[in-house]
Amino acid sequence: MPAVTSTDTPDEANPRRSLWARLAVTVSLGAVLGALAGIATGDGALDHAAAGAVTGLLVGVVRHREAKRARRYRASFDPADRTLRPGALAAATAPIAARRHRPPLYLRWLAVGVAAAFVAMAVVASTASDATLRTALILWTFSAVAVGFVWGVLVPYTEVGADGLVVRTAARRHTVAWGELTEVRWEREPWRDALLICTADGRRLRPPGIGAAPDGQGEQRLLRLRSDIELAWSAAVQRSAQLRRLWHAVQQVMASR
Repeated sequence: MPAVTSTDTPDEANPRRSLWARLAVTVSLGAVLGALAGIATGDGALDHAAAGAVTGLLVGVVRHREAKRARRYRASFDPADRTLRPGALAAATAPIAARRHRPPLYLRWLAVGVAAAFVAMAVVASTASDATLRTALILWTFSAVAVGFVWGVLVPYTEVGADGLVVRTAARRHTVAWGELTEVRWEREPWRDALLICTADGRRLRPPGIGAAPDGQGEQRLLRLRSDIELAWSAAVQRSAQLRRLWHAVQQVMASR
């Protein structure tokens, strides 16, 4: 009888051992950091170490659950099966309306809220009677960074339309006609899953702000974008084939005369 080999990782084969190992690391790290904080503040290392150990215990449990979800998600499908190519597209059965895909709404609101908070603090610090130049400069610097983050979240989008794709990043706008598209890959990276738009002229574009976390969060948004691209691309391929058939028929009629 042939030997059976397992491809499971140690975490998959020994989930209980993985949990205890993760808890040992997080509890130890939390206790050490807590003790150092207690020594630095002069409040006593023991109490802070205990609080740090409890925090490390909670963090370890949360991280273990996230790791389990990530293993289940990444084992649920092969990224190559979700790659789009011209010869293997689902047929479009209805007209395709242009649709824009943007980063998540909560992220956009968070960026605006953080930027507004920093700008408000900078204004208050600059107009206060006891304001100092150093404090005002620091807050205005953070405000500028926050406004830049808002720009990087609110401006980018990916538009799927009848004529092709528009990928708008914070820096520039890229247009990809359907005839230029060669494939759309579902790429698996260590920290996320994302789509990679590949063109005949060698461009590689990633839709900004749309991806799936290692544990699968954001997968549905990524699937909706992939579905829109597949249907619009399929409709363009069908239109092109119809035009070729029509032109061929016209040529045959002209030749028969």
